[in-house]
Amino acid sequence: MQAVIQHWNHDLILLGGGHAHVLVLLRHAMQPLPGVRVTLVSEASDSPYSGMLPGLVAGHYQRDEVHIDLRNLCRHAGVRFIHAQVTGIDPVMKQVQLQGRPPLAYDRLSLNTGATPDLDVKGAQHVIPVKPIASFWPRWLQVRDQLLQAEAGKTILVVGGGAGSVELALAMSQRLRESAQPHRVQLVTRGERLLPGYPPLMLHWLQPRLQQHGIQVHTQFEVAEVRSDGVQGRAGQFLPADAIFWCTQARAADWPAASGLAVQENGFVRVHDTLQSVSHPDIFAAGDCAWLDNIALPRAGVYAVRQAPVLFENLRRSFADLPLQHYRPQRQFLSLLATGDRDAVGARGPFSMAGPWVWRWKDRIDRRFMRMLQQLPVLPPPQQQDGVSLEPPAMRCGGCGGKVGADVLQQALATLNDTPDQNRCPVPVRDDAALIDVSADPAAPLLVQSVDVLKPLLDDPWLFARITTLHALSDLYAMHAQPHSAQLQVQLPLLSERLQIRDMQQLLQGVRQELQQAGAELLGGHTLEAETLQLGLTVNGLAQREKILRKGGARPGDVLLLTKPLGSGALFAAFMRGAARADWIDAALQLLLQSNATAAEVLASHHAHALTDVTGFGLLGHLLEMLDASGVGAELNLAQVPAMNGALDCIARGYRSTLSPANQRARHRVSLQTIAADDPRYVLLFDPQTSGGLLAAVPAQQAQHCLEQLHAVQIPAAIIGAVVEKRPAPENTILIRE
Repeated sequence: MQAVIQHWNHDLILLGGGHAHVLVLLRHAMQPLPGVRVTLVSEASDSPYSGMLPGLVAGHYQRDEVHIDLRNLCRHAGVRFIHAQVTGIDPVMKQVQLQGRPPLAYDRLSLNTGATPDLDVKGAQHVIPVKPIASFWPRWLQVRDQLLQAEAGKTILVVGGGAGSVELALAMSQRLRESAQPHRVQLVTRGERLLPGYPPLMLHWLQPRLQQHGIQVHTQFEVAEVRSDGVQGRAGQFLPADAIFWCTQARAADWPAASGLAVQENGFVRVHDTLQSVSHPDIFAAGDCAWLDNIALPRAGVYAVRQAPVLFENLRRSFADLPLQHYRPQRQFLSLLATGDRDAVGARGPFSMAGPWVWRWKDRIDRRFMRMLQQLPVLPPPQQQDGVSLEPPAMRCGGCGGKVGADVLQQALATLNDTPDQNRCPVPVRDDAALIDVSADPAAPLLVQSVDVLKPLLDDPWLFARITTLHALSDLYAMHAQPHSAQLQVQLPLLSERLQIRDMQQLLQGVRQELQQAGAELLGGHTLEAETLQLGLTVNGLAQREKILRKGGARPGDVLLLTKPLGSGALFAAFMRGAARADWIDAALQLLLQSNATAAEVLASHHAHALTDVTGFGLLGHLLEMLDASGVGAELNLAQVPAMNGALDCIARGYRSTLSPANQRARHRVSLQTIAADDPRYVLLFDPQTSGGLLAAVPAQQAQHCLEQLHAVQIPAAIIGAVVEKRPAPENTILIRE
């Protein structure tokens, strides 16, 4: 991997995680584009396979069976993944504009962003669009659950007469058969019949299945207005409905046309048969968002699948300045439509078929396609022996950002005989940051200083910079200091200068965004080259002497409050081995991007006696530092310690951060009561955190109100235990019970 990185000198950006692009990623995994860094940008971290959506709605599949994990696929292919929504393209500057974040520069660009139903109708706010599927699925679940519990029969309208509409109506009817009340599903189309363009025999097979499900079809019904209680036709007729799903002819997004790309009347990007934009030769497009000049193709996923090999080859040839291949769409293709109860109809050209055997055929084809994209290599959990990780250097620190264990630091610091000058640095060396008295005026604030350096948890430099900045600032918040300024230490990977500039711009934008949010200024820094990316910050803050919070100060009777769930170390260690789901990582990133500034203020306003942030040494490591500095012990309720989504699952399967074994050497300070030593919830307490939460000792009479205030500002805090008198034996410093 490093050899490839060192020779990257071009950026290819793939916009959208559609069928064509996921197959391009697979080909790139087997045959990497030489000298090209590939980045996938998608507004969702998983991509649904449209061919299995009816089976999902009908209840034949689980959600995970029909979704492609784009994060994991990119990891497998050695491709960067950027989770963002595209708002436009600047083809002159060669930049992709993204919502809420800086633009990305490209040398070549490929579009596979799909299409959306045409909602150009009065009252469109009352409909549920079927595309994008990511937003359709939760709304369908909501409607489904309401109908399954309804006390009277309801009516669902599916607007559209194509194959997708028919499949969806039959799937909904099948799923709602479990309801205690009969519900009606109806199809509405402005055409003279369903399935225009399909052979009449296929409609012949379909009719009895629609009748069996009691699905009424309204043909030649053009919707003029959608109301909350139904749809109004242009001829004056009205159809009542309790839920309206929109699955009409698709149109493209607005941004390609607004960006200056050549598009046809419905906004689809016009391309040659090489899949190259007719107006911008450095831009390619495939799938539903593309329109081949002089070739009218229906919006069908089979074309995107067949376009993928040509798209990959032409991207390769484009970078090499070689002649491009021509895409020749097949004249006929196999269409298989699910009809509800594990039954299907099909057609190829003039031939048609129907029956359960057609469903089984379709199911085998769909599952084979998904296996190719889902069953990627998964590396085994990291190995350890006697509390030491046995992982090779390339596989270390997947979840701890490259931090060093507590024993290494303690033994190194023990060789120093120097005692800090309490006049100039009046703070114990084990606190979260250094306090420096820079003024002879006793009323002047103290300078608070800390430094942090991290390796990336993920390959998005802007997001990595934001997380690293928040991680560093947490040391200031843990001392109840106001951030003032920062300096950077950046280690850039060995790329071409052009790519280094692009990465540096992303890093600086991410750092500056979080510093500005914190009210701090970026003063400068230092850069160097090495094999891998690293980012560090020296952060400065100011604190009033009487308002400083330290690790020491916890008192017996205090309540222990934790402001964020645990588990980032295990999750990202599993992710780098292909063993963590995309939605787990998405949820974890949202927590890592939550600043501790507000939490620190709430805790201080409730008179917290001691405060620290939970980072590399895990909850127990940082709690022990607090207890030792305060001369007290603690009792934890394991059932109340919150875990990030998926963290316990990863730990149970053996996935731990590289630093976790070193953290577990503190086990001798812990007593367990009715808890097994291999309980994942117990192991979680040693998990190293990046941009973790705050741990506070709060007076018992303030604790409940403090917790309510934290929840009111969307901080997922929890009461996890209490401070007790110090026990005589060091091994009993912390008692953990259910």
